[in-house]
Amino acid sequence: MLGGSTFGIYDDDAYYCTVGSSDRFCHGSKKADYVNHTIDSRSLMNQLEENKFTWKGYFEDIPTSGSKAVVYPDAKRALYASKHNGFMNFKKVQNDPDIASKIVGLNQLASDLESNSAPNYSHIILNQCDEMHGLAQCPNIKNLISEGDRQIGKIVAQIQNSKLWKSSENNAIVITWDEDDNPIVKTQTQGCCGFDPKSQANFGGGHIATIVITNHGPRHIVDATPYNHYSLLRTTEDAFGIHEYLNYAGNTANGVKSMTNLFATAK
Repeated sequence: MLGGSTFGIYDDDAYYCTVGSSDRFCHGSKKADYVNHTIDSRSLMNQLEENKFTWKGYFEDIPTSGSKAVVYPDAKRALYASKHNGFMNFKKVQNDPDIASKIVGLNQLASDLESNSAPNYSHIILNQCDEMHGLAQCPNIKNLISEGDRQIGKIVAQIQNSKLWKSSENNAIVITWDEDDNPIVKTQTQGCCGFDPKSQANFGGGHIATIVITNHGPRHIVDATPYNHYSLLRTTEDAFGIHEYLNYAGNTANGVKSMTNLFATAK
């Protein structure tokens, strides 16, 4: 969603891991197909800043703004996990002197909406108990789906009650997942567009739901067109008038296309 590629990464190792690393968060570093997990490549963040747009990542239970923690509070109770913070894999973000104003806690979303200072692009990630992922220590472990629905519902309501949502500007909320609940050993085709079934790093995540809510668009549209996260990046680029299409976001020959029907505005 941020770079148009997995860049060869297919594990949960830390964003700073390198080939052969002995760090405790670099479990697979000795594998033959392992790649460095810090990405020195163009990203959506480059595109937004070059076009004078702002961006911010909101993460529930991140210990501090701009934190470079791998997990928090600890490995067993990893409410916050950097494996779900794709921003941190990019060298540009790691070295950004303003990182503390761009990678922030979820609690800052309310104040940003209240002060009408939300960025042009917001990326919101709940903790591992609230986003249906689940940890053994989660109090809601038996009700992950319903609790996840409740938590994301609170955020959607928060946004829809804001001045931003009620303004004349076009705004959209996208709710999506990273993968379905098929077993780890995949036996069926897991990708739709721009994927490589022979690549562990670009195999696809299965069939997931994606919900788009717009403040000025038509309602109750169902689009059966196959899309994926490359499509979502392409759509984001289009929404900001950026037509560079990073990596697989530009792979129209293999079916990657913008989610135009879901983001249409009312005439």
